[in-house]
Amino acid sequence: MRRLINIFRLLITYCLDWVVAILVWPVSVLRWGTVIGNALRIRRNGIQTAVVTYTRPDDGKCVTLVGTMHVADQEYFEELYDLVDTEESELDAAILYERVRKDKEALRDDDVSPSATLERAFGSLHSLYRYMAAATGRAMQMDVLCPQDTWTNTDMTGREVAKRSAETWVVQYLIMTGVLERIVKTGGLKRGIPQPPPQPYFLASYQAEVSMRAMHLTVPLQALLLLLPKQATPVHIILTERNEIAVEGILEALAYTNNVVSIWGAAHLPGIGKLLKRRGFALSRKHVKWFTCCRFRRYGLLDIVKYAFTGRFRAE
Repeated sequence: MRRLINIFRLLITYCLDWVVAILVWPVSVLRWGTVIGNALRIRRNGIQTAVVTYTRPDDGKCVTLVGTMHVADQEYFEELYDLVDTEESELDAAILYERVRKDKEALRDDDVSPSATLERAFGSLHSLYRYMAAATGRAMQMDVLCPQDTWTNTDMTGREVAKRSAETWVVQYLIMTGVLERIVKTGGLKRGIPQPPPQPYFLASYQAEVSMRAMHLTVPLQALLLLLPKQATPVHIILTERNEIAVEGILEALAYTNNVVSIWGAAHLPGIGKLLKRRGFALSRKHVKWFTCCRFRRYGLLDIVKYAFTGRFRAE
């Protein structure tokens, strides 16, 4: 019976895979991925993020923005690390990076305020990313492109993000309806998101793979959410306000060096770029490099047949 249920789930995932594939086709052909500028683009065979350079003509100071994904192919993070290491060693660049920091004081168990509930919900995202990376055989950004002692974090704390986001209409609605509390209970904090076994079930790998592609497909849509009022969704906090903090860190670093490398999620690059342009920087078109972060893996009916007969099948 369990085998039949898993095969049924697999067929549903196969259908969703085709839906995502159909959506990827017009995005790649019509180049809708450029809606977020020189930051991320979707191709038929995978997702690419950009590394862009901004220069200030007045004094020649340079800022290199490294766009990333939190879960991606191991080789992708290794290439970015080599690039950052070269910038630091050869150009004596200051390395800044995005990472929502933990607060010094731990969250109290008896704190049931909206911001505390949201902070717990945000905390489960790391477990989810970890599961997707393990299930698809990919890597976590912080495991490969990990911050060094000489790097500087320029970001909000988790409590700051949660406190500001709890004031938005969407989050207030989720709290009032009890949806956010259910997300916390089922999101891995209380039961724990299970880790796939060393030889992961094909079903788990396939579901995670399709989910990752669907998540990447929604990144360009974040630009549309920025058109809504600031009080509507947390997107303005997660993107706009953190972009401003990133630029503040860049300007502080430029006070003592001529080159800065700032590592941020690809969705942040357009906003950070606009803020840099307002401060006299110009984008160098000759210095836009693209890196493939996730190569799409295609599974067919033959894979489903293998799973149906064996019950366990490694996706790689």
